[in-house]
Amino acid sequence: DRHHHYLRCLIGDFTQFGYSVRWKVVRLCTWGSAQDRKRLVVIAAAPGESLPPFPQATHSDGGRDGLEPFTTVRQAISGIRHTDSLQDLRRVKYYNPPRPPLSDDRLAGTITTGSRDFYHPDGHRELSLREYACLQGFPRHHQFIGNKTSIRRQIGNAFPPNTVGVLY
Repeated sequence: DRHHHYLRCLIGDFTQFGYSVRWKVVRLCTWGSAQDRKRLVVIAAAPGESLPPFPQATHSDGGRDGLEPFTTVRQAISGIRHTDSLQDLRRVKYYNPPRPPLSDDRLAGTITTGSRDFYHPDGHRELSLREYACLQGFPRHHQFIGNKTSIRRQIGNAFPPNTVGVLY
C-alpha cells in the first residue's frame, strides 16, 4: 500500500508506450515456494502482442481443489546431502542451549538477506547456506560464487526460482 503511487506511475509509463499490463500480489506458496511470501508480479505485453493471463495456483493449503499441498520446510531441505556444496555443517553456528524446535511441516517465512531468525527445525543450529537456498527455491545443484555474506545476499535477494517456472 505504501508504494501504490510508484506502481501507478510504472503502469502509466508502460501504458503510455502502448504496453498492456496486469499486476497482482501473489502468495508464492501457491506457486510451489516453501515460503509464505507475497510478491508483486507485473506482466506486460508489447503493443500488438497478447497479454497472457496470470498462472493458476499449483499448490494450496492441504492440497485442496485438486492442487498439490503447500511445499513444507521439510520437503524443501530434505533432499540435501552432506556432500552438497554450501552444506558444510562444521561452519554453521550451533546453539547452546538449543532454541525451541520448530515444526518442519509448515511454510517458512520470507527468506531475506538477513534471515537471522531462521534456524534448523531441530533448534540445535542455524541453517546452512544450501538450506537457505533450497528454502528460497534454488535447486540443490545451483552454484553460487562469492563469500558467505555475498552468497546470503544472492539467496535473499532472489525471486524464488522454482516459482519463476510457473510464471513463465
